Amino acid sequence: DLLKIRIPGILQRIAICFLIVALIELWVPRRTNNDGSQSMADIPTEEKAERGYGGEKIAEDAGGYCSYCTDIRLIHSPYLYQWIVFIVLNALYLGLLFGVRPAGCGSGGYFTPQCNSASLIDEKLFGLNHMYKEPTYIRSKECSSCSPAECPIENAPQWCEKPFDPEGMLGTLCGACSGFLGLQIGHILQANRYHHTPPEKILSHLMGSMLSMVVLGVVAIGAGMPLNKNLYTSSYMLVTAAVATFFLMTFYASLDVASIQNSMGDRVHGIVLALVSPLLWVGRNAIFIFVFAACDVLADIISWVHTGSKENNLVHWFRVNLLQDGLGFSGGILLYTWIKIVFWVCVAFGLDYKGIYYKI
Repeated sequence: DLLKIRIPGILQRIAICFLIVALIELWVPRRTNNDGSQSMADIPTEEKAERGYGGEKIAEDAGGYCSYCTDIRLIHSPYLYQWIVFIVLNALYLGLLFGVRPAGCGSGGYFTPQCNSASLIDEKLFGLNHMYKEPTYIRSKECSSCSPAECPIENAPQWCEKPFDPEGMLGTLCGACSGFLGLQIGHILQANRYHHTPPEKILSHLMGSMLSMVVLGVVAIGAGMPLNKNLYTSSYMLVTAAVATFFLMTFYASLDVASIQNSMGDRVHGIVLALVSPLLWVGRNAIFIFVFAACDVLADIISWVHTGSKENNLVHWFRVNLLQDGLGFSGGILLYTWIKIVFWVCVAFGLDYKGIYYKI
């Protein structure tokens, strides 16, 4: 129904964030070094050797900075103008978050279901009919006496029935900032590819970036910015980016850094590879798994075949009649979720084994 179709969404948000980050990388000019080069990849080979970027010990520069600080300057200084854009995007997000005030909020907070600028902005841009109809706050005690939103309360607040889109435009703006942080982590990883920065030193830079994001996230929380996924707050963006960097750093250390692999021993390294293999299978067909598993497209297709009522289908029988009736609501949902995970990991393995990869 074109009059009620939801306009924002997960894939829409990812597309917009990728577009913003790509434009920043392609169009924002890079700051040049004294020799006219724009990045470490452009620094002459002789100068790299003088600075120690051939695997030798990195010497202190003429300014007397430590080698780690020299690395930071050389890796990130070409992207100074990109960081300025990042700051501007964050300032714009915070300005809209705290500057746009829905009517009737009074002295209430900025992060409540009834008082938040994100909902007002989406309502003006898309209209209520084109926003998500089942926001998470309908599960709250103000809206339902049981979870997940199965027992709506009579005389519940009016906002319980109001649509709210967790993939709205304001959160997408902060989501683009999260993507930007990923871009800068990519610049760190490229240091090894372009000028042979030792992997151990790259790990130290990843660690430094992660800790910086943790500190800034804690500061934001202390300043009153809650960890809120629906509003995609700055604190949520920083903390989740730090968590993602931690896992990337862990995988990089265990899979790509030879010195760490050698210290593990063949047996331990084999165990590590076995543990991460399912992640590799799923990652190589990420969009396929997302569409058919996370979006429940396969379950919906199977549910098309039913007898009488639409609920009389194989999926409903398996999830409700077999699992939930036998193990209880929570136990049935938990087992159903794990069965889905194992099933799709097996599907991903089969696709990888056959060399079949679906991409956009």
